[in-house]
Amino acid sequence: MTRTWNRSAPWLSGFAALMFSSVCFAQLPPLEEAPAVAGAEAPVETALPSDAELETLQREANTPKPAGPKRIVELPADFAAPDKQTVIIPERPEWIDKEEADGEDFIVSVSSALQTHSKDCRASLDERLREAVEKYVRSHVGDDKVAYFIHFDLPEIRDRLLDEGTEFSDVITTSVGPMHQSHALLRFSPDFSRELDLKWAHICQTGRVVRTAGAAVGGLILLSMLFGYFRVDTATKGYYTRRLQMLLAFALVALIAGGVFYYRSAAQLIYRLTT
Repeated sequence: MTRTWNRSAPWLSGFAALMFSSVCFAQLPPLEEAPAVAGAEAPVETALPSDAELETLQREANTPKPAGPKRIVELPADFAAPDKQTVIIPERPEWIDKEEADGEDFIVSVSSALQTHSKDCRASLDERLREAVEKYVRSHVGDDKVAYFIHFDLPEIRDRLLDEGTEFSDVITTSVGPMHQSHALLRFSPDFSRELDLKWAHICQTGRVVRTAGAAVGGLILLSMLFGYFRVDTATKGYYTRRLQMLLAFALVALIAGGVFYYRSAAQLIYRLTT
């Protein structure tokens, strides 16, 4: 009997504890709802939409809505939008189309030919710059032949004679549409004019030396030919006089042709000696 009680004791203890707990919970007062806090949102029960409601919402989302009324904003007259489309056109410089003395300097405005594209103005302006410099050199020296001996390449013109910061591009409205044109200002200083005078004086002096030397050589050749003619004629006692005269005539013609060729090529010789 004792052994049977010992085996049933745990089960009886558990059953008694369960009954005691049920009686305690049954005597507790019922739970009351907590008072609502001011400002707190009441929980909202949301129900899932049906398939028909989902289709209706989808159609409303895909339907384009009419645009509202446009807003018109008045901007000041000097307003410029800060974007890449804004183009600021500078004022046309006063020195364009001028050729006059500016103090001790002499300025010459150079303009390119009208071009359809702005990229073509550069080559046209470079050619006009060369022509303007050659014209000034001829007018300053007073001799048209100076252009053969004194000339300036384009990098030197842009570095020495082009006034810094004076290149200007312009758009001109014509009967055939807008045309592009570039302008630049050449400035000839007194130092440049003195340099021209010194170069031209050196060239003229070299030319006189070359021509004098050619004339002296031609005179010596002529005297040598005459001296040889008389000596050979004397030695042969006049037996070959007629033949010697014909030979002397051919020699004189050759001497004259050589002199003409020398004087025509003297310019190249002077140019090589002075550069």
